[in-house]
Amino acid sequence: MKNDIVEDINGYKHTLTKEINRGGQGAVYRTQNPNIAVKLVFDRENMGYSKNVSENKKFNFLRTLPLPENIEITLPQVTLRQYVGYTMTLLDEMESFEDAFAYKFDFDSDYTNAWLESIRKENEECARDFTQYIVSGGLRRRIEAYFKSAVVLSMLHASGLVYCDLSANNLFISTEDTNAVWLIDADNINFQSYTVKNGGYYTLGYAAPEILWGKGSTFYSDCYSFAVSFFWNLTWNHPFVGALLDEGFDDDFADDSQDRAYSGEFPWIYDVEDDSNHPGDESKGMPADYVISPRLMKYFNRTFSAEGKKKKSTRTTMFEWCEVLAETLDHIIRCPKCGMDYYFYSSCSCPWCDADPIVITLTSYKNGIKVWEYCHELTEPSEVAIPLRILEGVNGSNVNKTAFYMKQKEDGIVIYDMNDEYDFKINVNKRGFTSAYGEVSIPKKCEIMAESIKKRFAVNIEVVIK
Repeated sequence: MKNDIVEDINGYKHTLTKEINRGGQGAVYRTQNPNIAVKLVFDRENMGYSKNVSENKKFNFLRTLPLPENIEITLPQVTLRQYVGYTMTLLDEMESFEDAFAYKFDFDSDYTNAWLESIRKENEECARDFTQYIVSGGLRRRIEAYFKSAVVLSMLHASGLVYCDLSANNLFISTEDTNAVWLIDADNINFQSYTVKNGGYYTLGYAAPEILWGKGSTFYSDCYSFAVSFFWNLTWNHPFVGALLDEGFDDDFADDSQDRAYSGEFPWIYDVEDDSNHPGDESKGMPADYVISPRLMKYFNRTFSAEGKKKKSTRTTMFEWCEVLAETLDHIIRCPKCGMDYYFYSSCSCPWCDADPIVITLTSYKNGIKVWEYCHELTEPSEVAIPLRILEGVNGSNVNKTAFYMKQKEDGIVIYDMNDEYDFKINVNKRGFTSAYGEVSIPKKCEIMAESIKKRFAVNIEVVIK
C-alpha cells in the first residue's frame, strides 16, 4: 500500500508513505502529513484490506466511551470512504516500542567509549549489543517508557475499559528528549463486560493464555500482554523462549515449538519451581541480574508463573506496575564513564565498569512518614528534573510534572525552577529554614521543606550528595 492514496469520508486524500505498525487486525501507515496516520483493517478471507465500509460505524462508537480527559491514546478521527479504517492524529517523530527498543540484528552505530572498546577487544558481539542497548536509551528510557504506558493503561482500567491486543507495536514513544508515550490502534477498547465475550484479538507472542483458549479479553489479559512486552524489550528475551525451544522440546512438535513458546505453553525462563526452560548459558539478551531488580522479578513471576498463567487475579495489575516502575525509574543511575544504567540502592559504584559517579539522593517525609526516594547521577552541566512525586507520591496527574531542577556548577550545586504550587525553604546545618527563590545554592547535605499553597501540607526532603 505504500504510496497508495486513500480517501476519507470528508473527501480528503491521504498518501500512505510508511507502514509503522502491523497487528492481528490491520496495519497503520504514516502519510505525507507528518501528524496524520491511517489504519487499514485486514480482510482475512480475501487476503487484503477490507472494503466492507459498513463496519466503519464501530470506530465512531469509540469516541462515546468514558475515556479519561487528556489520556494519551490516539482515537479514530475520520473513517475512510472505500476501506474499513480511519485516520488518526499521531505526533511527529514518534516510533513504536518495537522499533525503539527491540534487538536489531542489523544494528550499526558509530557510538563508542573506552569501556566499550575494552570489551570489543575480547568480544565484538558483546560490545555491539551493549552499544545497541546504550544507543536505544538504556535501562532508564525503557523503564520510563513502560512506566508512562502503565499510567495510561491504569487510567483506562480505572474507567472500566480494556485495551485488548496490546503489543510493542501499538505503544509509541517520541524520539525527542520529552519521551512522550502514546497508545495507538485503539479499535478494540471497550467495557470488560463486552470484551470478555467479544475481545479475543491478539498478536502472537503477547497474548494471555485465556485469549488463545477463546475466553476473551480482560484487565488481566492487558496486564499479561504489558508484562510480555516490557520483559521482552528490557532483556531482549521473550519470557517463554528458553532451553526447551533450543532443544526442539519434542521432535514431533519441533516445527511449531516457537509458536508454543510464544503461547506460554512452556514454563517461563526464570520460573523458580520449574527450571526446565531456563535461559541457558548461551542465551542472548541482556544479563537479567543487571536489568531486572529483585522487586521487578517478583512482579514478573506473579504474571508468568504457572499460577499466573492459570489464575488471572494473581498477575501484577497495572496500578501495581505504575508504582513499582516509578520507584524503579527513580533508582536508576547512568554511569558517565561507560554509559550503562544500573540500579542504585546501596552502593554508588557502577557494576559495569566500577566507576563512582556523583549521586544525589532525595528522601521525602510527610508527618514523619516516608513519601518517596529519588536518586540520580549529577554530572556537569546536565540538569536533573526532580519529579513532583517526591512531594506527592505516584499518581496519574503528576507523571510529567517537576518539583524543581538541580544542576552542578563550578561553584557548587543549585536548585531552581521550583514548582509554583509550593513554597520552598532550605535548612542548612540545622540552622533553621530560609525561603528559597529563583536559583539557590545548596550544600551536599541539607533539608528542603515544600509547603503546599492550596492544600496546606508540608513535605520535608533530606538531600544527600556523595
